[in-house]
Amino acid sequence: MEKDITLDTKFLSAGKHTIEIWADAKDANKNPKNSIKLIQTIEAGKPLKVKLAKAGGYVAVIKPV
Repeated sequence: MEKDITLDTKFLSAGKHTIEIWADAKDANKNPKNSIKLIQTIEAGKPLKVKLAKAGGYVAVIKPV
């Protein structure tokens, strides 16, 4: 079963942050070894939405800009 979660980012210092993400690919339920890497900018205090595949995972490294 896939799962959608929302992560609270209020613990981050105020302002923008770079987030480097390793997440499940869209086809990860059929091919569990498939993953993607993304680099995005997020704002502290705004929720971060994460979609997990069945038995999937998620890794993020967050750094201030």
